[in-house]
Amino acid sequence: AIEKHQSDKESRTPNPPCLELVLEGIGMIASLINPDVLHDLIDALNPLFEARDLRIHVALECLQAAYLANQTMIQTEMANAEMDDGGTRSSVPTEAAASAASLLAAFDVRSLDIRLYDTLLRMIEESCDVETTELFLRTLSIAFDRRKVPVGRRAAFARRLMQLALLTLDHSVAISVLGAAFACLPDRSWPERVLEEDDIVIQDFLTGLDDPDASQAIDSFPYELYALAHHWHPKVQLLANSKLKAKPCHL
Repeated sequence: AIEKHQSDKESRTPNPPCLELVLEGIGMIASLINPDVLHDLIDALNPLFEARDLRIHVALECLQAAYLANQTMIQTEMANAEMDDGGTRSSVPTEAAASAASLLAAFDVRSLDIRLYDTLLRMIEESCDVETTELFLRTLSIAFDRRKVPVGRRAAFARRLMQLALLTLDHSVAISVLGAAFACLPDRSWPERVLEEDDIVIQDFLTGLDDPDASQAIDSFPYELYALAHHWHPKVQLLANSKLKAKPCHL
């Protein structure tokens, strides 16, 4: 299907529908995918990602399948490492952690995060529908599940999500997106740390940068929250203000 897509691209034909079906199927059987096959799939799709030639929905299906397969590989390896040949628990739990770390190193999760971050920017630029937004939120939840994601990367995703919430016309979707942004935040001290510490150097959030780790999101002024605190819908205002004032919100 990918080869067919690439040949269609050369002839300026739209994305073939079979490609989306293949990627959706991969997501459903992610636990059965061989790591080498998954690497080959991502390598084949990389040129399409870079050219932004994949439809957003298709790109998200691919990323979700990759995250699920990676997650399954790590869980399986950890389970195997915790059991000895006799089927009992191993007395050395660090073996599981070392094995999982080895898998993470072999599979470049950061590159997937960068693709997902860029896809979020495309959603902001192209005003995606509710279905695509929901698919993104599910993919993000899978991507960050039980992972130690760097704080700068989490903050960058959170702030891009806030930008998406600002541009979303449906207030219920804006609330879901803003809730996901808060879940991404690296810790409870942001943005309070930026707002309260006089000695911090306030930098610009590099919103268009491809790499979330270099976006300076963690140390820049959270203007998106202030804009959301003046949103046209009162429930969005309430949720945004709950973070600015560090008080719980009951919608």
